[in-house]
Order: sequence, then structure tokens, then C-alpha cells
Amino acid sequence: MNAAPSHLERVLIFAPTVDDAGVLKDILADAGFCPCICNDIFETCRAIEGIAGTAIIAEEALGSENVELLASTLRRQPEWSDFPIILMLGAGKPVDGAFSLLSKYAHINANILVRPVLTQTLVAAVRSSLRARGSQYRVAEELEARKVANEELRVSRGELERERQLLQTVVDSPTGFLLAYLDRRFRFVRINKAYAEVSGYQPSELIGKNILAVFPNEQVEAIFRRVRGTGVSEDFHDWPLTFSNRSDGAKSYWNWVLTPIKDATGTVAGLVLALTETTERKRNEDLLKEREKRLRLATDAAHLGVFEWEIESDRALWENRRMFEIFGLSPRDDPIGRDFFMAEVIHPEDLERLKGEIAESRRAGHLLRGKYRIRRQNDKQWRWVEYFGQLEYSPKGNPIRLVGVLDDVTDRENAAKALKKHSEELDAANRELEAFSYSVSHDLRAPLNTMRAFSDFLLEDYGEVLDTEGRDYLKRIIRGVDKMQALIDDMLSLSRITRQEMVRRDLDLSDIARSIFTDLHEAEPERKVAIVIQDGMRAVADERLMNIALANLLGNAWKYTGKAADPAIEFGSFKQENETIFFVRDNGAGFPMKQAENLFMPFKRLHPESEFAGTGVGLATVERVISRHGGRIWAKGEVGKGASFYFTLPVD
Repeated sequence: MNAAPSHLERVLIFAPTVDDAGVLKDILADAGFCPCICNDIFETCRAIEGIAGTAIIAEEALGSENVELLASTLRRQPEWSDFPIILMLGAGKPVDGAFSLLSKYAHINANILVRPVLTQTLVAAVRSSLRARGSQYRVAEELEARKVANEELRVSRGELERERQLLQTVVDSPTGFLLAYLDRRFRFVRINKAYAEVSGYQPSELIGKNILAVFPNEQVEAIFRRVRGTGVSEDFHDWPLTFSNRSDGAKSYWNWVLTPIKDATGTVAGLVLALTETTERKRNEDLLKEREKRLRLATDAAHLGVFEWEIESDRALWENRRMFEIFGLSPRDDPIGRDFFMAEVIHPEDLERLKGEIAESRRAGHLLRGKYRIRRQNDKQWRWVEYFGQLEYSPKGNPIRLVGVLDDVTDRENAAKALKKHSEELDAANRELEAFSYSVSHDLRAPLNTMRAFSDFLLEDYGEVLDTEGRDYLKRIIRGVDKMQALIDDMLSLSRITRQEMVRRDLDLSDIARSIFTDLHEAEPERKVAIVIQDGMRAVADERLMNIALANLLGNAWKYTGKAADPAIEFGSFKQENETIFFVRDNGAGFPMKQAENLFMPFKRLHPESEFAGTGVGLATVERVISRHGGRIWAKGEVGKGASFYFTLPVD
């Protein structure tokens, strides 16, 4: 558990690109940290299980197998450990990629950074993670110290001595204790009624028998022999015991004392065992400790201030340091009283509203909740805070105390304003995009239509005048115009997909796929393709958009199996981690996995047009349809062996 400071300052770096890892290492070394590059996920996981302060992991390093290995490592952490990870995402990519996948396998204490990252931002994130890791080790050391202290306290308790005559009298008295008198060989001499009832034996079944033969336990036997040998009593607290002859066979907890009985010569002649059940008390104590721990962890993790306000005395009790931080005060300062709080701290525009909320809560007895602005005392800045509180009442129904939590939400309020502004700017950009689409649809098509028409006229009316080369030129012009028309159509379709309102309803994807394959067969009746469609695949989605997406996916599979000897296409689904994953699989041309990231980019083609026709917009369209539904799409392939496209559609 103990770790040298240098080991705690070690920063692990796992980035598949060597240059990225080297740059990160240089930056961190210059900032005074101890960076360490991990060459693969196994080295990274071993280092995390060793001693390290934090780990910087690039998103591209987290394929599904690596995620499972990392998640397994994180799940094996001891209870006090919550290893901090800095997850670096690619610029412009959604945050829910690798982070969400990792979160499905394990709880993750992650700081998300989106590249490009400023040096000071990276350094600050690393420093914060190292501080957090150091705090975890301090907590672990404190827990260990408490454990040692409790053990020392237990051992240091005073020895209990009892006279033989007093013990014999107590054995049969109704004290609530389980009492047993044993001879020097640990044989039962006498037990009280409570011992018989709890153990499940009648006194006649135990008298004369060795207690360690009836209830064998090596640890207890060692204690009995030690007390007999030393002549010194020993006591134990919350000791787990199981009485084998009890019908329920349940484990219970006991405080027990083993006291030696000495004869006139000072020799141990027997032992008195006294037990008191503590099962219920221990369970309640454990439950209370667990609840207190969870509450403390929850408020600390949530960065919340905890407060109490004694209404009659106007005395405020601030339960944690966060309250002082929020109000810009030192723990050495007295908490703010009501009069000063109302006059100098609360923003004048929020004061009457806050008073009304408190009065309404006193009248109706419901939970207090609201937001108001405060003047932070150390820098006099106005800050937004949000509070949750509950009034406590006296037996006469008068409010005596307000207990609650409070948090500084200034950043959230500012973010909401920025989001509103961004939404307005996005709406304006969409209007400009619509205007551009209109221009493309009308203005750009006109000259293309003219070129197409006059090319057709030339070919029809003067085709015999032109030589073979001239006619070939005209046909190339016509093909170019047609391709441009197709590009414009695809571009407009791609644009409309991101803007059109969606109408979700329950869809039978299997039926949609059958309809699409029917159209493909009618267009090329001479083709023989083995089609497999799983029955009963359903999803809640927009019908028009899903028709577009499946038409592109299945059409691609149809197209790229055109040169396969025995073409086959499968559309199916499977369950994984409470999620339905749909797939389209073919045995066609395939693609190299190193180019997979280009698959869903508009106008990016992995095959020459001379081999397979197309505009390069189909898969980009599919990606936008799936993204609009809140799903994910990815692909796997191998050149000459086919491709598989996977996508998810969240449950509505």
C-alpha cells in the first residue's frame, strides 16, 4: 500500500503513435513529472496494477479488446483505489466513443481532453490526477493505521478476572450471557440455559465432551491453549461464529471472554467462557458506517458544500471545507450569519425570491431547492449557487433547523448561456446551408442540364458526322455531367438528412431489407446472390431515413460482391452488453482496415471508379442517419474477403 513519492508521480503514456507518445513524454518531463511510455495495453495494465500516479491514454489505443483488458484491470482495484485516467480524444469526435465503451465494462475515473490540447491544460490535468492519486494512497494509509490502532486497542483492553465462586453463581443466573464452565482439558462441566438454546444442544449432550471436538476451530483452540498456559484471560469483540447444530446454520457475531479459574496453588484448573451476541448491533453499526461513508464520498465526489442553519440562534454550521471555498472564506472565519448573509452576500435581485422560497417551504413543509447569486467574499465576484435543503421541526411544529447542500454552478450557468448562443449560431448556419442548397438545386443544375441536352442533340443529330474519337468525347461529357448530377443529388440528400425532422416509430427492418433486395434483383435479374435476412429485426426509428441507410448498406454489399465467385450477403443482429447490434456482411471486395477511418467521410472512395461506380457519399449518408438516431456505426474488412458493417439504434 505504501508508495514512494517518485512512484506516485509516475505518469503512464499509452499512445499507438510513437511521435504522440514522445511529444507527451517531453512535455511532461519539462513540467517536472516522471513520464513513462507503455508500448501496449498489457504493459499499461501491469503498470496500473503496480504503482503509478495516472495514465494518459489516446482514444485510438482503445479497441474493444484493449477496453476489456483495461476495464478488467480497473475492476481489480482495491476498494480505496480509483485510478485516474486522462483520456485524449481526437478533435471534432464525439466524447461518447471510447469513454462510453469503457464505462460499460467498469467504473472509470476519467478526465476527458480533446486534441489539440494546450500544454498548460495537459499539465493541469496531470497535476490534478496526481493529487487525486496521492489522496487515495493517504486514505489507504489512514485506513491501515486505523485498523492497526483498533487492533492495538483491542489487545490493550484490561484482563478480566473472576473468582470461582462468583462465576459458578453467574453460570445459572438469567443474565443474557452464554456461559460455559470447562475443565482443564476443555471438557464441558456446566452450561447455562442460554448457551444450550443458542448452540442447539441439550446440556446432557455436551457435558463431558470437549468443546473443540463439538465446535472445531483451530484459531479458537490456539486461544484456549494460550489462556490455559498463561493463566491470563482474553476477550474478543464481534467474533464471527457458526453453531453447526443450529437449524438455520447462520453466522452470528459475539463478544466473548475466556477467563482462567485457578486453584489454591495458582494452577489453571478450568476456564469460564462468556459470550454476548452482537450480531444486530454490528449489522447496524456496519450499515451506519457504510451510509456515512457513502454520504461523505458522495458529497466530496460531487464537490458539494454541506451546511446546517440553527434558525432560532441564527448559528450556521458548515460541515466541510467546500462551503468555505464557495463563499470565499477561510475555515478560521466564523460562518456567515443570517443578517449579514441576507444584506451583503445575496444579490439584491435574488433576495426577495429566496425569502419567498423559505417562507413557502415553512408553510408547505416541502424540500427547498433553488438558485441565487452570492458575492464571494475573497474576490467580491458574483457567483451562481444552487441549494437543496430540508427544514427540521420541533415537536410543536416550529422550524428549528435547515439542513442541506450547496454548490457553485457559475460555470454551468455560463455554459448554458454559451450553449444558447451556439444554438442560435447553429440555427443561422443551417439557414445559410438551406439557402446554399437551394442555390445548388436550382442555379447549379441549369448549366448542367444545358450541357446534357446539347450533348444529346450533338450525338443524335451530328453523330454520323463526327468520327469515333469525337463521339467518344461527347459520351465522356455526358458521363461527366451525369456524375456531376449524381454528386449534386447525393450532396443535397446528405444535407437534408442532417436537417429534416425525424418521426420515430416501430419498424420491421427485416421487411425493409427484403424490399430493397427485391429492387436490386429487378435491376439485375441475371445476378445470383445468396441472401440471408434474419426474421423479426425491429427498431424504433425514422422510416424514411432507415430506408436510405439500409438501401446504401445493402446496395454497397450488392455492388461490391459483383466480382465474387459465389456472392453472399447477410443482414442480421445479435445482443451484446444489453445492446442490439445490427450487421450487414458480404464476401465481396472488402477493404484494408488501415483505411477504415475514411469509410464514412464524404467523397472518400477506397476503390477506383473503374472497378466500382459511385460518388463516395453513400456511407457518409449512412453514418449521419445512424448518428441522428443516437447510434454508432463501425466496420471491419479484409481485402478480397469481404466487409462487415455494424450499427446500433438506441432503445427509444
